[in-house]
Amino acid sequence: MRAEVAAEPPRRARASWRWLRLLLPLLLVLTLITSDPLARNPWSAVPENPGDPLLNAWVLAWDVRTLAAGARGLFDANIFYPHPGTLAYSEHLLGSALLVLPALWLTDNPVFAHNLLVLLSFVLTGLTAALLIRTLTGSATAASLGGLIYAFSTFRFAHIGHLHVLTGQWVPLALLFLHRFLRNARWREMAWLVFFSVFQFLSSGHHGLYLMVAAGWLLVFEAVGGRPHPWSLILRRGVLGLLACAAVLAPVAGAYVRAHQAAGLSRSLDEIKAFSADLQHFLATPKGNWLYGPWLKRLGEPAEWTLFPGLLPVGLAALGAISVLRPRARGTPPGPADRRVLLGYGSLALLGALLALGPVIQVGGSEIAPGPYTLLYHYVPGFAGLRVPSRFASVFILGLAVTAAFGARALTKGLQGPARATVVFLLGAGLLGEHFYAPIDRPPV
Repeated sequence: MRAEVAAEPPRRARASWRWLRLLLPLLLVLTLITSDPLARNPWSAVPENPGDPLLNAWVLAWDVRTLAAGARGLFDANIFYPHPGTLAYSEHLLGSALLVLPALWLTDNPVFAHNLLVLLSFVLTGLTAALLIRTLTGSATAASLGGLIYAFSTFRFAHIGHLHVLTGQWVPLALLFLHRFLRNARWREMAWLVFFSVFQFLSSGHHGLYLMVAAGWLLVFEAVGGRPHPWSLILRRGVLGLLACAAVLAPVAGAYVRAHQAAGLSRSLDEIKAFSADLQHFLATPKGNWLYGPWLKRLGEPAEWTLFPGLLPVGLAALGAISVLRPRARGTPPGPADRRVLLGYGSLALLGALLALGPVIQVGGSEIAPGPYTLLYHYVPGFAGLRVPSRFASVFILGLAVTAAFGARALTKGLQGPARATVVFLLGAGLLGEHFYAPIDRPPV
């Protein structure tokens, strides 16, 4: 008789999910406000400089056209003739193309499809991060605020012209189902984990690799955290899940390997070092940041080096650590699940920041120590092809959003009625205000 693991009841009592009915329109409205004036003219203008947006608009158009024709010769794009496999010279954006396929068919406007994806990325990133954080903290309010931190960060506004950097919205859902799978080892959770992991790789290979690191790090925490798991069943089904991911992604990965070998493409550590962050870049904002830009923009330009997380998220994360790790009233210890989650995601934030520094840790231009990114470069497939380690800051922001949500939960705990609404409003306004970046440049095309 085949052994099965019974589904464990949720760690926290199930609460109504009606909060999503409020969060989704809120994210949409905030996206339209913070992306002004792009949202008012998505047809014939692109965000920031036209280079990357127009390249990605062309990639989307090529993807949809080729998929509609049966996907034959998908990677042999009509660029850099006569070289083969030229779609693999950049991100292929297949997952994103599937999302806007109807829009491209109806409008035949790749610029509109590109801008629609940019706007959707803010809504979906905030929503999926909130779903993950709601599962981890049990608080819809904290989840909503954490979603704002992840979606409307300085890092994302600085990269509004880089579609493949914005479309990391499936990472939180993959992690959500990873947590669920570790709890009960059910096939359903594994299937969703595989689906969102594959879709993330197809949408953005950058974020797919970041997901690998985040999932591996959190798995280590679960393994050493002392919580009982059905590890033998998890291992067997997990291996099958990995094989399923590999089977789906192998043709895409093979296209990249063949194209790069044929063209002799490779990235040296010196090239990667040039696009790594300096510690001072975590204080840098874009010049368009209305609050800090006049003072902090000089610490890190261009977009790759504007990594300021905000003072309020950092303060909330510190409060979250205190509320979870400090013994509670009457000597009651903190909940082990809360402690494990906070330590896991807090350390993940630090890991993301450390990897963003690249192969050499620098402070003010001075090299002080080798960085762990070198290990990824040499020993983990895919990382030698990434040009910009500083984009690992997205992992830092996600870990920060989760830990800050614990602080928001502690701050709003026990508040009711107008007092609670006022505190939540002020927190939300503060989180958005620190990163407000409008109007966005939108050169016509």
